[in-house]
Order: sequence, then C-alpha cells, then structure tokens
Amino acid sequence: MPLIDGEFISLVRAKQIPGKKRDYSSLATWESDRQGDVGDLTASGFLEVAEVEGPGSVGTVVIAGWTTDATSYILVRAAQGHEATHKYRTNKAFIQASAADGIRVSAQQFTRIEGMTIRQTGTFEAISMENANGYRVQKNFCWGGLGIFIEGRDSGGANQSITHSNIIIGAGNGGTRAAINTATALNAAHIHRVYNNTVISGNDCIKKTDSNNTQSRNNYFHPNSGVGGIVYDESTEMFAGNQHDITANIESLVGNKFRHLAFDNPKFFNDPHNKDFGIKEFANPFRGSGQNMNVPPASF
Repeated sequence: MPLIDGEFISLVRAKQIPGKKRDYSSLATWESDRQGDVGDLTASGFLEVAEVEGPGSVGTVVIAGWTTDATSYILVRAAQGHEATHKYRTNKAFIQASAADGIRVSAQQFTRIEGMTIRQTGTFEAISMENANGYRVQKNFCWGGLGIFIEGRDSGGANQSITHSNIIIGAGNGGTRAAINTATALNAAHIHRVYNNTVISGNDCIKKTDSNNTQSRNNYFHPNSGVGGIVYDESTEMFAGNQHDITANIESLVGNKFRHLAFDNPKFFNDPHNKDFGIKEFANPFRGSGQNMNVPPASF
C-alpha cells in the first residue's frame, strides 16, 4: 500500500494471482480496514485510493464514517488496463451486486468513482451517492438495477456534483426509478451536472426530484419503447418529479439526444447483441453525444 504523489493506494483484486501482490480481496474489507487505520483524511492530507483490478467481483461496499474535504477525499478507481469501456466485460474492475447497492457512499464529501463495471441484478442502485456534495461519478459501465443515484444535501456547500461519460444499460426495469436520479441540493449554488452519458433505460432515463439544480448536456437517452408509460419530452416529462419548472431548476438541456428505439437496435451502436454500446460515429443525429471514455466534457 504505497503512498505515491499524495495518494495512499490499496490494490483490490478478488482473485489471487501467483507472484502478484494484492492488499485486499474485497472493497468492503478495504473500506473497513482503512477507515479503522485513518478515518480522518483531512488530518492526513492525502487521497485514499482503492485501485481495483479484475478478474472477479470485488463485492459491494458502503463507504461511510470518514472525514473528507475537497483535497483529501476517497477515490475508487479501476487500475490501468482494467477500466470500463463501451463494451460490457466482467474481467475488468468489476462488481456483481444483487441484494444491495453496488457502491453506496453516504455523507462523504467529494468522493469519486471512476472506471468501474457494475452488474446489478436486484432492485438497487449500481452506484448511490447520498447526503453530501462534490461527488464525481465518471466512466463507469452500469448494467441493470436502478442505475445511478446522486443526492446533494450539504446546506453549507456550493460544490458541483458531476455524473459524466457513464454507460447505463437496462436500468429502471422492475422499479420506478430512472437510470440517473438527481435529488435534493439544499444550497441553491449546488449544481448536479449530468454530461456525456449513454443511457438505455427500462424506465425514465433521467429524473430530477425536489427543487435541485440539474444541468443536463450532451447525453444520449435511449428509452426502451417496449416498456409502457415512458414519455420523453424535453420540456416537462423528461424531468418528472416534484418540480417541473425547467427555467428555474434545469439550467440547460443543450445537446441532449432522445430516441425511441428497440433496446438492441444495431443502427446506432457498434454491436449491441455482444454488449458493445459504443455509438457509431456515423449515427446521425447522435454523433457527438453520449459517453466518450477518453475525453471529459469540454467544461463544467
């Protein structure tokens, strides 16, 4: 577990590989052990990093009880070469979940989740970020379950939460939740920024609840027309919830693309029958929308 450039890095891998050291076999063991050793990252002044390798599932985890800030925070990321791509693979940094959220982060400011592949077969979130702000969830591949839940609840913070360049497939099936949910931000300056995601949903693609500020740009929203009750309208239905005041609560809908197509339509995706959901470059009018695993959004 080396300290490199201000990052305390733990290697998490489910399977032991002969001749290659690992620190933990599950994220839950990493979280419990490292929180017991450190806990207050603001006192140590470094980032706490769980670097995940495949193959095999490293299990579900609840991250809670730490003390973090904008410069000393928790980062769960795929190791180099094990990052999620636009094709679903379980030999990458992988979590299999069914009876709990894949990754649940509770009241931990500025936590980041990057490059994970998460298969959720239950009615839970793949990633749930609750009760704080400054989160960043990026470049993950989430399949099934209830997608990604982002909640900002820090009345004293004006930090943005960013959800970008994720692929979310089949979320919402069996439940009433959207693939991406943004919830309460008590501070008016706290903005949920949802950029460059590719979403194929069995329910709403994105839902804004309560009077939070959500900015949605350059996403590819692909509702499953085979599921009843899904209506997509850029002005109202898209952000179904307690608030429908787009001008007051939704800063921008610039560049979002909407399309009613079958789940596995190969016209716009590389090879959906083999779980490759990269968007074809020639797939107008959707060129330039959706995830790009290599390039972050132009600006936040």
